[in-house]
Amino acid sequence: MDTRFTLSQRYRGPVVEGQHCGHGGYFCGQVAKLAPGLRALTILKPIPLERELTVWISSGRVTVFDRDEEVGNSEVRGAPFAVTIPGPVSLGEAREAGTRFPGFTRRVVPECFGCGDERAPGDGLRVFTGEVGARVNREKQLAGVWEPDGSSLDGDGFVRAEVLWAVLDCPGGWAIPGQCSTLALQVEILERVPGDRPLIVRGWVQQAIDDKRTSRYAGSALLDEAGRVLALGGAIWVRPKAS
Repeated sequence: MDTRFTLSQRYRGPVVEGQHCGHGGYFCGQVAKLAPGLRALTILKPIPLERELTVWISSGRVTVFDRDEEVGNSEVRGAPFAVTIPGPVSLGEAREAGTRFPGFTRRVVPECFGCGDERAPGDGLRVFTGEVGARVNREKQLAGVWEPDGSSLDGDGFVRAEVLWAVLDCPGGWAIPGQCSTLALQVEILERVPGDRPLIVRGWVQQAIDDKRTSRYAGSALLDEAGRVLALGGAIWVRPKAS
């Protein structure tokens, strides 16, 4: 069985070879929307914008094609990513941490759908997270506050699932020093997320994957004001070979 979708310029993420490509989290969320039950997706190459992509579902395997080229699949090796949230962060602490978002000064992806500060409210998600609390194993943890707008909600006033995948993508990447990109993303939505209140967003480095630390496993989470966990993310991030 196959179905098709297209990512518009609105859902742009990083710049690769001088061109914007699709936002990894939103791309994965769109695929999950078309393949119910999908929990994780590997991104094999930069995601094209304004071009029809094909999602092929066969024998439990999900594959995404750009014309004849494979751009993503569900074959994430090993066990599901384990996610252990660092100590609690209050709404006030998260809001204050968000003012220290490193993207305000490190102009890497200012137009990113997830965390670009040049995106207007209602256009981009504007998920800004900054360092908070004590470092865990010398690794920083980030937090911020995200307030959904109408463009992120379904007809019942809850945050759309594909948007949750996007929200849980960028915070883990910003916790990792240096430039990196999403190789694989896993999301677990524990309950429907209300869109009428501020939400705490967390991001942290879970562990290094290889000895040279070119690959990192990062965790992310979305919580309500009381600290109840609503959704969890886990991602493998990789650094460019030249860095």
